[in-house]
Amino acid sequence: MADRPRVPDGFQELLEELSYEVLKQRPSDFIQFSIDFLQSRRGPNGTFITKRTTSGFANDDPLRNNRDLHFNSCPQNNHCADAITCGRSFIASENIDSHPLPKSSDIQKFHKSEEQATRLNNAIQRTQIFKDLNENELSTLFDSMFEVQVNAGDEIIKRGDDGDKFYVIDSGKFYAEVNEDGVIKRIAEYDGSGYFGELALIYNIPRFATVTAETSGTLWALDRDSFRGIIFNSAYLRRQCFEGLLKKVEIFKSLSPYQQSQLADALQTKTVGPSEVIIKEGEPGNEVFFINKGAVQVYKEDGDKMIDLAELKDGEYFGELALIKKQPRAATVAAKTEVELAVLNADNFEKILGQNKDQLMHRIDSYSH
Repeated sequence: MADRPRVPDGFQELLEELSYEVLKQRPSDFIQFSIDFLQSRRGPNGTFITKRTTSGFANDDPLRNNRDLHFNSCPQNNHCADAITCGRSFIASENIDSHPLPKSSDIQKFHKSEEQATRLNNAIQRTQIFKDLNENELSTLFDSMFEVQVNAGDEIIKRGDDGDKFYVIDSGKFYAEVNEDGVIKRIAEYDGSGYFGELALIYNIPRFATVTAETSGTLWALDRDSFRGIIFNSAYLRRQCFEGLLKKVEIFKSLSPYQQSQLADALQTKTVGPSEVIIKEGEPGNEVFFINKGAVQVYKEDGDKMIDLAELKDGEYFGELALIKKQPRAATVAAKTEVELAVLNADNFEKILGQNKDQLMHRIDSYSH
């Protein structure tokens, strides 16, 4: 009997990546787009080069260059006023208007006991993706979420499946994994808090990872229609707004899509004028700053002298040393021009970027602050 034909190594991943890029770019000539894509992935001796990995999506794609991030349009305690100025999504997306949002009267509501209501309110308050919702949206969200009890070993969502629910963790431990070339890689862990499942609902793509319960626990779930009716606009537009920054900053390029989405939800925007001091030597450090546009000067004061340490520009960051070493600021940073910043607080820095400490420490040697 003849040997059964074998799919070449990497072929499935290549097709998945091509499908992903077609969904993301929506080319008018998808045949030529596919040809160009396959040519770009041609390796030596007939091998494939795949760029979609658990460390994030390719950031050198020429089709994605030159998309500016307009921070003035990013949500900051309110919704983005102009979807167009926010840029395009950093993960495959569908048109906001392609699925009419359901009326609040059409969204199913679930009764909660007093004890459940307390737990759900606590879970909502600590969940980043909800922070741009107004009071009416939060009230509708509360009514629409329902409790799900899980046991250790239960698969909550599975990689490749269509997304039908979004989950917020009330209690228990969970982990997210992906299978790449037959190797299972853990990309996220959750212990008593966090959320997952939003990527497939926001961007209309299959589940990126499998999330499994490590212990028994409790989740709060929200169905797809309710998610789109309540959360979609604020979450979608916030992540669009931060696309440019995610491509500019080197340490962001190694983040998984899960981490990228958490980061986009956690960042706050800030604009400062020329000569304005952003951090001051000797003060406690509770935030790290990422420069989207403009330039800052890092310096120390020695008596009457000002010693310049570094000038930082677009795509660079500062303030991480105080957070990593838990020490006061070792230098002052002031704006040289008007500067657009994204700000990450200490708790989210540790949770999202903590695993990048080696990379951060490498850079710290170049200057002190």
